[in-house]
Amino acid sequence: MQVVGQPEGSMDLFEPFTLIAPTVDAQVLSVLAARPDAVLTAGAVQRLTERRSESGVRRVLARLVEQGIVESSRQGPYLVYSFNRDHLAAPALRALARLRITFLEDLAAQLALWEPVPQFAVIVGRAAKGPMAPAQPIELLVVHGKLGAYDIDDGDEDPTSDPRAGGDSADPSLEEMRFLMRVDVARLCRRVRAHTGNQLRISEWTEGDVARALAEGSEVLREAWRSGEVVLGRADYFTRMALGRPV
Repeated sequence: MQVVGQPEGSMDLFEPFTLIAPTVDAQVLSVLAARPDAVLTAGAVQRLTERRSESGVRRVLARLVEQGIVESSRQGPYLVYSFNRDHLAAPALRALARLRITFLEDLAAQLALWEPVPQFAVIVGRAAKGPMAPAQPIELLVVHGKLGAYDIDDGDEDPTSDPRAGGDSADPSLEEMRFLMRVDVARLCRRVRAHTGNQLRISEWTEGDVARALAEGSEVLREAWRSGEVVLGRADYFTRMALGRPV
């Protein structure tokens, strides 16, 4: 695996409201905005925020009700809360709440533009299962069906400089494919950095690499199989590969 660029900052894809403020208010808003149709008690909201006290969550909910972005009502003996979808700020907060989904959709769309399109792609590590630490890179495992995995420039060489310049290649078509692959990789890394502040690390594999590694019990692939976030390709890709079925 080669890395493009150096880490300078990052966004937690699981807690996008920390972009605004790393506070209880932001976490409570994140919980409710991500579930606009839910009706939750303060205890339920607290459990979804994980690290916050119920008393702190109750105080935040009371403030948010005063501001109108959260509505409260009685259901039997319980005071329950819901996200006010009609509030003028609701669309912006909803967009922020679904930032991770937006990122995954854009990543899949960009990979689909590669030529040839990868056979499979999956996010692994903390970016797949959370939580993400400061300066946490996004790790992407890409499997090529027809092309082999080629080295990714680490930034010392301009990825857009044509490697065929200055001499004839013994196999110009292969050189061109390698060149275009490096351009695609560099472009995607720049896009992810611009969109999120996170470094993107891409590990490229061939279909044969995956088959051999699974047969040898590769922990890297088993972890990707267990908890990876599939971006492109079949959700049962690793299962079919392990059983020797076509993908």
